[in-house]
Amino acid sequence: MAAMLNPDQMIYSFDGFQVDAHKRLLQREGRTVPLSSKAFDLLLALIESGGREISKEELMERVWSNQVVEDANLTVTMSNLRKALGEKTSDHRFIVTIPGRGYRFVGQSRIADGLIVEQRTVSQIVMDEFAEKEKSVGPIIEARALRDDEGYLAQATQIANLPPQHLEAVPRRVTESNRFFLAGLILAGIVAALAVAGYVKWKAKGASALPFTGATARQLTTKGNVGWSTISPDGKFYAYTLFERGERKTSIWVGQTNANNDLLLRSPADVNNIFLAFSPDGQTLYFTQSGTDQSQTGLFKVPVLGGVEQKMPPAVSGFFALSPDGKQIAFTRANKDRTASVLVVANLDGSGERELVQRPTGTSFAGRLAWSPDGRLIAVSAISDVVTDGREIFVAAVGDPAIKQLTSLGLTLISNVVWQKDGRGLILVATGKNETVRHLWHVAYPEGAANLISHDTDTYGSALSISADGDSLLATQLKLESNFWIASADNLPQAKQITFSSINGVYGLNGFDWTPDNRVVFTAGIERTVALYSMNADGSDIRPITSAGFYDQRPSVTTDGRFIVFQSNRGGSTEIWRVNIDGSDPRQLTTGGRDHSPVTTPDGKFVVYLSNREGQDFIWRVSIDGGKPVRMTDKAYSDPRVSPDGKFIACGYKADPNSPEQLAILSFADGNLIKVFDVPHTATFNNGIRWTPAGDAVCYRDLGNGLWRQSFQGGSPQRLEGLPDEKSYIFNWSRDGKLFAFTRGREISDVVLLRDVRN
Repeated sequence: MAAMLNPDQMIYSFDGFQVDAHKRLLQREGRTVPLSSKAFDLLLALIESGGREISKEELMERVWSNQVVEDANLTVTMSNLRKALGEKTSDHRFIVTIPGRGYRFVGQSRIADGLIVEQRTVSQIVMDEFAEKEKSVGPIIEARALRDDEGYLAQATQIANLPPQHLEAVPRRVTESNRFFLAGLILAGIVAALAVAGYVKWKAKGASALPFTGATARQLTTKGNVGWSTISPDGKFYAYTLFERGERKTSIWVGQTNANNDLLLRSPADVNNIFLAFSPDGQTLYFTQSGTDQSQTGLFKVPVLGGVEQKMPPAVSGFFALSPDGKQIAFTRANKDRTASVLVVANLDGSGERELVQRPTGTSFAGRLAWSPDGRLIAVSAISDVVTDGREIFVAAVGDPAIKQLTSLGLTLISNVVWQKDGRGLILVATGKNETVRHLWHVAYPEGAANLISHDTDTYGSALSISADGDSLLATQLKLESNFWIASADNLPQAKQITFSSINGVYGLNGFDWTPDNRVVFTAGIERTVALYSMNADGSDIRPITSAGFYDQRPSVTTDGRFIVFQSNRGGSTEIWRVNIDGSDPRQLTTGGRDHSPVTTPDGKFVVYLSNREGQDFIWRVSIDGGKPVRMTDKAYSDPRVSPDGKFIACGYKADPNSPEQLAILSFADGNLIKVFDVPHTATFNNGIRWTPAGDAVCYRDLGNGLWRQSFQGGSPQRLEGLPDEKSYIFNWSRDGKLFAFTRGREISDVVLLRDVRN
């Protein structure tokens, strides 16, 4: 049997695809194909099976070794792999299913672009020149596939100095001249191998490889509650914010990238939404924040080594980019009439403000922007498709009102963007189509070609910054965990955990609801997508409802238990869908895109939902069977929830863009505003408004921990007693009001540093 060197570094090729086992990278015609870690392991196992039938059990052991998982994981991962390879339901160009047994890889794979050294004995190989004379003896060198140059000399030397037992098959009549000839062949093979490897390494050094590909993320903080972070231009320092758990207070810290003695720069303050950036000389830290009054809201600066904070004149409240000379600032905002989104440039002293370009509110700028190293260009993210809500990178010239679209990726989220030092590319934190994980991407400029840099299963936060020399990239890595807890409605302190997902397990994080027979319909993250499942109230009998590969969330079950409505992108844009309780007959109810947050009415006849038009969310309703939708409100609201008697809608409301959010009660009949309640400044309505079973109060989430209860009759909101002192994600009472379920877990965010291994 052949013993090959470094099998984990092999590059397989089939039908335009290349699989790099060492870099764990799948490419097609030079472009990276996004693939989850488990899907890549599955593909590798299939290819390395050599075309033989490989059983489900063998695949489970290979891909999920030492893990307790359900068989459905294999089915879902196989489905995602087939989609990545471009296979359709009835098309099995590469992977054939053998019913009841397993799978077979039928693609014509080969070892690509390389060299592998193999050793064989004389009984296995016949050399043409001596075939009729001696039947040739001893090991030989055979070139097959490309390897790096490490290990060649050692491996070849081992072959040339095989111990005597490897020559037992050599005939007694082998002459000394034969041995010298064989030794010459071996030496020639060694020289050839080293020459090829050296050439390849030289060529690789000259190639323009992607920055930070293969870089290891070194964790700089261990606090787990980092909000934003940024690196100094010289790469020696970094600054970050910490949000106090259970509170809205945020502090600012400064640390050294090669040490662990962090300095508290600003004590915890009752503010949020802090965005940080170093000045080009690294002496000053700029940040934006929003507080309870105007004096705490805006753009500020503070010396890096500590000192007095100073509020700056430009009216900036969110993301911004400093010019390379440190004299100007770029940011986005809505125009006065809120009919357009504007890219603005101003001097740091507040003078010289000018609007570079406007976009309609429906395709507004998404706020993330970066100034090019030469100061001529600004890269900014914006909504590119009104229907699919796709995001792209656009580039505007500082002295020219024109703006050009750079990418065509249809990303669902762009959290940040930075330029490379030579201006030949950008690095993004972004989420691809049908995914929930935010990855690092590289985009070439001006070509716009995009490739994934990160391939791990961790998701990245919005923070992203790069040093002036381009060698150091600072980011935040996020780890999420969400599990179900269920209690008797009259004894919340005795809640019991019924699911036990690991880090990045997200049971119920994107919504859940009860069926009339006390099963729970919930969302779960599978291979970076989100699908619907159901289970008993004790966590048993988990069953899939919708297929993976899409982003299904916010399920709402009809009162009679026949249907589940949910929002999904499975039709190409975010729409409202309906499916039977058993997962059959999925049906799209709305069209036009940007329809979300559905909830069924108590009589089961309608679905109330939000539809984003002109950049604002209005409340609409549509029949449970589809048809023409009806707009219910002329004002923007968020997170609607219909009362148990069907007479009211509770939702989030802002009197104007600068006002704090309030809890609103609307009339279901005509959409008119009936009541408005103030809420604590730590409250959030994001997928978090629920009526009590009796309909006498509305409950909503807190950003820190626990839930709030607002009586319908008025008064101040009160904490819902009996819940743990931790953050809750989603919650709801069972249909009979006897059980209470909620999801809780951990959010771990820390600063990581990546070094460009090319330099």
